Amino acid sequence: MHSRDWRLSLRHMLDRAREAVALALGKSRADLDGDRLLGLALIVFLLLCITGCSPAEPTETATPTPTQPPRLPPLSGSGGGVIAFTSDQYGEGDIFVMNADGSDPRRLTEDPAYDGWPTWSPDGSQIAFMSLRSGNPDLYVMDSDGTDLRQLTRHSANDIWPAWSPDGEPIAFPSRRDGNFEIYVINADGTGLKRLTNTPSHEDFPAWSPDGSLIVLSRSEGDDGAFVMDANGTGERKLTDFALLEPAWSPDGTRIAFASDHEGFRGLYLMNSDGSNLQRLSETRAGENCPDW
Repeated sequence: MHSRDWRLSLRHMLDRAREAVALALGKSRADLDGDRLLGLALIVFLLLCITGCSPAEPTETATPTPTQPPRLPPLSGSGGGVIAFTSDQYGEGDIFVMNADGSDPRRLTEDPAYDGWPTWSPDGSQIAFMSLRSGNPDLYVMDSDGTDLRQLTRHSANDIWPAWSPDGEPIAFPSRRDGNFEIYVINADGTGLKRLTNTPSHEDFPAWSPDGSLIVLSRSEGDDGAFVMDANGTGERKLTDFALLEPAWSPDGTRIAFASDHEGFRGLYLMNSDGSNLQRLSETRAGENCPDW
């Protein structure tokens, strides 16, 4: 802008400001022109308007950093966002893991024989499972990435369905090595084999209470029922008069969910851990089982 144009613009702004101030004070332009103090205040006001009301210089806007989607934790087992399962996609059955959203499936075992029933160690570092690779069902343990495979049991009879204790040491399982299925425990390094039950009946589906102090099991083919015993096999108590399938403790240890055929169809049931307050959860007879909390 030329200097003459700038002065004309400033004079115009000053006149407009005088009119506004005079109107606000109820004075005339002449009164305002004769008051030097008001005139000085008007000049200061005008300078503030010029400096404060001018367009701000544009500032550079920072480009926001794209937010990365949260990554699922690495293989860490129980509660770590990773699921172990059995798949037949390569033959008879192998152990796989995948993230909880179904992504990144990884094959951990590669044997022509069937591998199944994977169960995590409480710290998520190992997986126990049943395998037919020795010619009959035996128990094995491997690290959570499939390495360091170890055979836990070596018997011509069936050792099946491992259940890892909450403290991470003994693994409970049914075995037929004494002629009928009984509940045994064994340490994760293959030591400490111990028989917990000793009856002529068939016992299976051992499940640890959350604190590791109790084991619930099913008994059939004589004195049928659900039983609970201390972790060392003592103090056995009968909970029901019928056998159950796949029992699962509630996280607080006060209730047990399970499947049963005792009403003529397979349905889901719930009871207190002492066997009281039995409830049928299933509303159909279509066949429901394998509950989990």
